[in-house]
Amino acid sequence: MFRELDNLLSADTTVDSWSDDGCLIASEILSDFSLNDWEELSNQVLNKPKSGSVKSLIVWIMSAKNMS
Repeated sequence: MFRELDNLLSADTTVDSWSDDGCLIASEILSDFSLNDWEELSNQVLNKPKSGSVKSLIVWIMSAKNMS
């Protein structure tokens, strides 16, 4: 599942596309993450460029993990 999320975040999309569809798709992917996927995301996120969508996703992930 991590690779699927990575591909989504690496796609060339518009801000509107991300806010309309991308964040919902990312949420669905994240809901299926295994512990290994979370670990790989944690390891890889520091190596990714900090685009707006990645920043938003990181904030969302951290808030979701802190709530559980």
